[in-house]
Amino acid sequence: PEEIPTEKDVEKQEKVIAVVGVRGGVGASTFVSSCAWITAHELDRHIALLDLDLHFGTNALIFDLEPGRGLCDALENPGRVDGLFIERAMIKESDKLSILGAEASLNEPYAPDPAAISHLLNELRQNFQNVIMDVPKIMASQHPMILSESTDIILVTDLSLAATRDTIRLLSLVKKVAPDAKVFVLANRVGTNAHIEVDPKDFEASVEAEISWSLPFDQKTMVMASKTGKALPQVASASKMVNSLRDITKQILGIEEAKEKKSLLGLFKKSA
Repeated sequence: PEEIPTEKDVEKQEKVIAVVGVRGGVGASTFVSSCAWITAHELDRHIALLDLDLHFGTNALIFDLEPGRGLCDALENPGRVDGLFIERAMIKESDKLSILGAEASLNEPYAPDPAAISHLLNELRQNFQNVIMDVPKIMASQHPMILSESTDIILVTDLSLAATRDTIRLLSLVKKVAPDAKVFVLANRVGTNAHIEVDPKDFEASVEAEISWSLPFDQKTMVMASKTGKALPQVASASKMVNSLRDITKQILGIEEAKEKKSLLGLFKKSA
């Protein structure tokens, strides 16, 4: 008979989570930073945050940190990347959350070697239980192996017509390059431009996938976070938005599923 995983089993499961914003400004980086902070500070798990927007990444900035040259060094010198390199190159937001990002020069083209990215991901998997990546859609299309090496892929979108089109294209890419990954669609900033938003049912029919989660736009909370240089969960822990982000993070990591299966197993034993 198939064994039912316990919470400890789920804790051992390796997660490599790719988050792709289907359009600029849909809130993918805010989602990534929030999930990473919740994982580290509330769920007490080690997590690496990899910001693959090499020129304009904002995840370090969200935590009021300087990204440094760690990511550029790792991609330019893959042969040097090992556990010690990772420890020195990453910025520690806390004991459980480490960030690897870059601010590559705008004066010269920068095209990372796919093999260097793959090697870096492998080293991060060896050193962290969970890895969450902020993947610009251009990076996802140019380096699809990033998606193929992910266990979970989250497409963050709004409900605009353009985002509907891009979600269709990205879902098609994911289906081709990462058929075994769990795929989720997060509708974010819902209600921001209600007059031009596609109806959620029409959106789902168009993309041929369900909206996994829907987050309304909370302007007050967002402004508060941007002014303080902290992640959303730090400044508005009890807000509806953060409670939703908390639930989403647990679902991605399999925590809710584990508890549910564990309780079902207990009921089965009691009735036996």
